[in-house]
Amino acid sequence: MKFSSVRLVTNNYERLVQFYKNVSAIEPRFLADGFAEIHFNGIVLAISDKHLIRLHNNGLAVAASNRSAIVQQSWCFK
Repeated sequence: MKFSSVRLVTNNYERLVQFYKNVSAIEPRFLADGFAEIHFNGIVLAISDKHLIRLHNNGLAVAASNRSAIVQQSWCFK
């Protein structure tokens, strides 16, 4: 198993992306409307607008709550 990313779900998508861009000096990758990734050395921080989670993940995470992060893993078989 390999750690893939941490996704933060937010009510303030643009503001949170700008914050992490400013503190990391890393340019975000905008992969969809309301979804961006910031690739650090060995880890990906994904930021998602709450509407995408409601649309695609049936409320898996809830912005502004204790359920606002998703840890993603991938399985590696050799």
